[in-house]
Amino acid sequence: MNVDQAIRENCSHLSKSQQEDLRSLLFIHYKLFDGTLRTYNEGKMDTELQEGARPVHRRPYATPRVHLETFPRPYSSAIRFQVYDKD
Repeated sequence: MNVDQAIRENCSHLSKSQQEDLRSLLFIHYKLFDGTLRTYNEGKMDTELQEGARPVHRRPYATPRVHLETFPRPYSSAIRFQVYDKD
């Protein structure tokens, strides 16, 4: 993935300084954004919730067989990395 090209094509709504900030963030954490699935073992990460945010619970549902042809490659790699079960 060419980060500069991706930022130019997809982030034109950001100012130049925001695009530079995003570029430096993506390069600092390049292992997180290289497009592969794997377990993150680089240390703890903290997330901050917005004030007034409410937790949401959603049930995990399997992808219907009708939609498997829509994204066969990502689904196959997700099965290979055991994100989804085949059944």
